[in-house]
Amino acid sequence: MRSFAELFARFASRPRVGRKLKLASLWREWGRLFSDAPFDLGRPLGGRDRVLVVGVEDPLAMQELSFARQDILERANAFLGEQCFDKVRFELIHGQASLDTIRVSPGERRAAPAPLPRVGGLDLPPDTPIGRCYAKYVALAAGKPGENASGIRLKENGQ
Repeated sequence: MRSFAELFARFASRPRVGRKLKLASLWREWGRLFSDAPFDLGRPLGGRDRVLVVGVEDPLAMQELSFARQDILERANAFLGEQCFDKVRFELIHGQASLDTIRVSPGERRAAPAPLPRVGGLDLPPDTPIGRCYAKYVALAAGKPGENASGIRLKENGQ
């Protein structure tokens, strides 16, 4: 039986996987590599084909960085140790999370959602789409997703 380290090394040696691991290290180090002006105006959004996609907050920052396009390419490719990118494309961020800010902790868990309020007091006909939807919602609030909640007062035959 092979060890995890051997399996991972074999997996990481694949060309596409190795490239993605290198790109992930670029995203992690982006703030250090591009900390000086005007490079600090841009945030990495990804790499598509051989195009480095850099996000900016506003059109003025996009114009400013467009003059530094070649420097961005040179720094990124030098960090990666190979010619991974041929072009840089700038996009407005519009609230997107950039790749240098996404951090995942191994033990991090999401907080449990807030409990749903008490529901189930509406009189709805069971043979209508809204009645069936409401029955599913009440079941979800009761902690039984995928079921119709028992005890729901639904009108018979649309009465």
